[in-house]
Amino acid sequence: MKLRKRIVSLSVIVMLVTTCIPSYANTIDSKSNNKLFTNLFYEADDDEVVLYYKEHSIQKRDIDLETGEISKNKLKEIAIENDNFQSKMTASTSTRIPSPYNEAVIEKVLSAPRFGQRTTTYYLTTKSGMDLAKSLDFNFRDNFILLLSGFIPKVGPVISVGGFFASARDADLARKIRDQTDKGYNVEWSATKNQYGTFYAADYWNGSTIDLSVINSDITTEEITSIAYRKKIDNKEIN
Repeated sequence: MKLRKRIVSLSVIVMLVTTCIPSYANTIDSKSNNKLFTNLFYEADDDEVVLYYKEHSIQKRDIDLETGEISKNKLKEIAIENDNFQSKMTASTSTRIPSPYNEAVIEKVLSAPRFGQRTTTYYLTTKSGMDLAKSLDFNFRDNFILLLSGFIPKVGPVISVGGFFASARDADLARKIRDQTDKGYNVEWSATKNQYGTFYAADYWNGSTIDLSVINSDITTEEITSIAYRKKIDNKEIN
């Protein structure tokens, strides 16, 4: 009888353990399966730099694991720092979009020891931003590509946009864009791709100036590889 009780007790323990493990494992898998990030991102320490954004190094702890966006607190910190002083490691310049254009796209490539990233930044009117968010909301890939096409290269090749759609949708980029366009603002949104994953951001744009800053220091080198412009009136492109 005692032996039977022990066997029953062991069975109960085994059942409890096997019941609990899948729940825990699923929690880990749900985060690790986020297609925005690579295994290298999940293996990184919280204080490891996973990207550079607007001349600032961003650590893993600053990234939302669900959407890949930079935390609001970090963005506020960056905004305050940019208002108060200019980064010593950056050569910053900005320029107005040449007439008659009112939208632009810039691609930059940054290199550092064991690190590299490519950042594509779009400067769009309020209407273009609204249409772009709608294409993501309704899963219209062709519309998304069409809305980001038609830019006239002034530096470098035409920038490919086809690969952005799925990851932009998964990153909830539509919501970030609407945060600006719902207020009637133009929007600046960027996609940064490196060995840690793909990271998206959307911010207010004043509608006239574009950022040509590059991050150059003892350990980083960045260059602009492409600049292109477009004239957009309502939904029509005028070259």
